[in-house]
Amino acid sequence: METPYHDAAIMWLKEWRTSKRGKMAIEELTSEESKVSKHYRQLVSRTERKYDVMPAIAKDMIAVKRLLTVMHLPFRDYRPNGQIVIMDTGIAPVIMQEHLSKLEELSSEDVVVVRILSRRLGGSSPKRIEQLCRIYVEAAYNLGAKIVLLCNTMDANARAVLEKGFSIPILGPILPAVEAVFRLEKANGTEVKNIGIVATKATIESGAYIDEIRKYSRDVKICCVAAPLFATMVDMSEFDKMRSQVISQRNISIIDANLKPLMEENIDILILGCTHYGVFEQVIREIWRTRTGKEILVVDSSRELSYYTRAFLRQNKILSLRIEQKGNVSYIASEEDAPGFARKVSEITGCTADVAPIDIGEVVGRLSEEDRLFQKTVARESREDINLRAGIINSNLSAETKVAIADKLYGVKDKSVNRPGCEILSPELKDEHIKEIAGLTTQNEELLKVLSHIKDTTSQ
Repeated sequence: METPYHDAAIMWLKEWRTSKRGKMAIEELTSEESKVSKHYRQLVSRTERKYDVMPAIAKDMIAVKRLLTVMHLPFRDYRPNGQIVIMDTGIAPVIMQEHLSKLEELSSEDVVVVRILSRRLGGSSPKRIEQLCRIYVEAAYNLGAKIVLLCNTMDANARAVLEKGFSIPILGPILPAVEAVFRLEKANGTEVKNIGIVATKATIESGAYIDEIRKYSRDVKICCVAAPLFATMVDMSEFDKMRSQVISQRNISIIDANLKPLMEENIDILILGCTHYGVFEQVIREIWRTRTGKEILVVDSSRELSYYTRAFLRQNKILSLRIEQKGNVSYIASEEDAPGFARKVSEITGCTADVAPIDIGEVVGRLSEEDRLFQKTVARESREDINLRAGIINSNLSAETKVAIADKLYGVKDKSVNRPGCEILSPELKDEHIKEIAGLTTQNEELLKVLSHIKDTTSQ
């Protein structure tokens, strides 16, 4: 009762118990068959005896103690509903945080940068994306988030559902990016007739960008291309002393080959529909100019989300009340990811980063055995997936073959989102690419096994 956080914890507890996930947790805790329930009943019984209180009070004490442990672990200066929490994969949440830091009005905000457990979301099913996002949004809620920012893939596949289960605002980049397209159209005084979108498979298959664009225009043509290797290239890259990414000729060639189908269309404006991709904005402009002889307007969805966040906080009167004091930036990653994430944060921000290695299950307050098994499965698949993509990028295959292989493995399979005036473009895996695959020599057995399978199925 002496802790200054007690009232905030009780308020949180009452609200959480009425939420969808809270009700699910209570059901599990009261189940006669659950292992979690057995442990919980023993804990309640011990607390009753120790403090000589009624069972209801013992349960409140356990819940509040749990929450306070979470609150004190990563953030000693916790303030209820005080943080902007960014959730994304790889180094993308740091890129997003850098955009926010450049906005003076947000300089006093506390920001929590969470590298979520899965390094890969863009190739996952909508159900998996939603399940993983639910776990992480609840963690953000428990950490005192006043607003949560998602990546494009999470926005496209989970945000609408998550908004119904949580009371805090959850923002994504899709609406801000589309608004920026038509804002640029108005500012330039020219009609946008053809919009290009480069994004992950899951974002494109969701049709979220197409649906949002159609709210503004029924006539504009939309061309989409999946870029499965882009995010991996960003995560693998190095940054110079000026905090700019060193983009190799190998990566430039892959970007060129991946965007070729879009460059063959008469695109007026290009949306970078993944928070990673903004790193390549300048290179994309240069490639486009060289290949087409034209300038291309580029909308970076992560940058637009930062502007949208500032406007949202201002309009809803939830900007930090601190005037001169700078806000704190905290970094979270799983224990296995923390060291590598700390190095990348230092490269991008130019400052030494203290990344808190946290088990998200502890922050959520409890994870069912099913949730924990799901997390482990996604983590394992993510490691295998990132190694395979890195193997493709580092191989001595031509850029065109790398892109064709990546599209075969991770490209858009469900083209049901194709609608009038919308087209999903895919690089073709040609005979010349198959010949390259057949002649590839590498020590990467997993890559050879996958490429051999592609060669066999294609030749049939």
